[in-house]
Amino acid sequence: MLIQTEKKAIVWASAKIEDAVIPQSVSIIDSNVFAGNLALRSVVIPDSITIIGDCAFSGCKGLKTIAIPDSVTEIGEQSFKGCSSLESIHLSNSIKEIPWRMCCQCESLTEIDIPQSVVKIGSEAFLDCSNLEKIIIPESVETIGFQAFLDCTSLTAVELPDSLKELSGGAFSGCSSLKCISIPTSLAEIKMGVFCDCSSLDSMVIPSNISVIGENAFYGCKNLSPNIPITVREIGEGAFDEIQELTLNYNTLDDLEIAANCIAEPWKTTLFVPKGTEEMYRQHPYFKQFRDIVETRN
Repeated sequence: MLIQTEKKAIVWASAKIEDAVIPQSVSIIDSNVFAGNLALRSVVIPDSITIIGDCAFSGCKGLKTIAIPDSVTEIGEQSFKGCSSLESIHLSNSIKEIPWRMCCQCESLTEIDIPQSVVKIGSEAFLDCSNLEKIIIPESVETIGFQAFLDCTSLTAVELPDSLKELSGGAFSGCSSLKCISIPTSLAEIKMGVFCDCSSLDSMVIPSNISVIGENAFYGCKNLSPNIPITVREIGEGAFDEIQELTLNYNTLDDLEIAANCIAEPWKTTLFVPKGTEEMYRQHPYFKQFRDIVETRN
């Protein structure tokens, strides 16, 4: 027996199975059923399946491609974690959430198309997908979880949808090939470490709806020259550390709360400020540490 079923669920599969064909008689692939199966190369999932359990295919290092039919409404946590040979995954158009660590450490995955049905991309969903180059995030997505794309070192560009309400801390941290990203006007805050160590990032506009830039938000983004709108009222520790150029647009600093180590060595950064305000900045307890303060033309 290669597959054991019980009450319309697959509850066990042989570790020797190479090409699995899920029978139409079942609707659930139970948790851990194929987990750690190094022999598994392919799986055919019928449209009778509605649920794929936690860790169902975790650690199936020989699995190269998988198609999940639209009948599936729920995919469990870590379901494809560590499937290091997985090159292609077609997701169901009926799921609302990509769960925690669903495809983390899928090192061969190069692109993924998030279905229009998805509202939330969970924490660490694609963590360490080091060859992921392209991801399409639809207008349905409202939340991108903590470290969702952490260390996706081949990702070069991302367009965030206008539907996005929450971009959680560390979401794109360590995406060292990321060069450009659009921040939607639906966000009010750039949270802690969101773009930390995105060392290739050189194109990004901070929209005027942003009021808070969190700790280490752009830490290590050495090629970025941020232009901060006057709507930003709070800038956290390390937010722009290692950045070479920073433009501020404040004609008064009374309402700005900026951490004392927003940039650890401010004398290495050129600060651009509005015409006629250089002296005001030079008298500020933090900004006076900048060696180069340059007034811009209004």
